[in-house]
Amino acid sequence: MIIDLKNLELIPELLQELKNLKQDFHNFSNKNKPNLTRLVNVAKFLNVSKVTIYNMIEDGRLKENVHFVKQLNRNKVRIIFIESAIIKYQKENL
Repeated sequence: MIIDLKNLELIPELLQELKNLKQDFHNFSNKNKPNLTRLVNVAKFLNVSKVTIYNMIEDGRLKENVHFVKQLNRNKVRIIFIESAIIKYQKENL
């Protein structure tokens, strides 16, 4: 059996093209990702209601200083979600 090796020279070019496609996909994903620091966007991302998000905080499914932090803003407590933790939660639980 004779093996034709002339196409081996295309491998570096194909690898570069795969790297380019991976970067393009990453850039596209980041442009289309909602701001997951806000409650309304987290609810949409997890496909649940805002009330469910509050329930998830209350029952401990979403944990303070892991999935969100609380900020005091003029006598009001504001919840700021941590994007990476919300994405990880979605991958692991839904």
